[in-house]
Amino acid sequence: MEQSEVPVKREYDNLNDSEKVTAILAVVMEPVSKPFAIELSGVDYSHLDEKAKKEVDELFTSEGMEVAKVGEDIRYRLGDKARESLSTGIDMKSVHGKIADKLWGDLGLEF
Repeated sequence: MEQSEVPVKREYDNLNDSEKVTAILAVVMEPVSKPFAIELSGVDYSHLDEKAKKEVDELFTSEGMEVAKVGEDIRYRLGDKARESLSTGIDMKSVHGKIADKLWGDLGLEF
């Protein structure tokens, strides 16, 4: 690859389900609960097959994941190094856009 060639980063919508959840955990600044991270990702966890559920579940115990206990809740976010690594291959603006769309939609303000 020539130096002037910049690899095309993947868009959020082109990620598989586990990659979507990972991307969401990479952009949230404060740790979030597992159910909220999955909800923000737009992944319909209840309809995933067992293999896909296992892939999503394993994300929350993977290397690079930061875990914090807040009261009775366990919260998660991707650590700085893992987030930086992920951003080299994924267009993080598309991930932020997905979160914004989800939150606006929850407020009844879909565009």
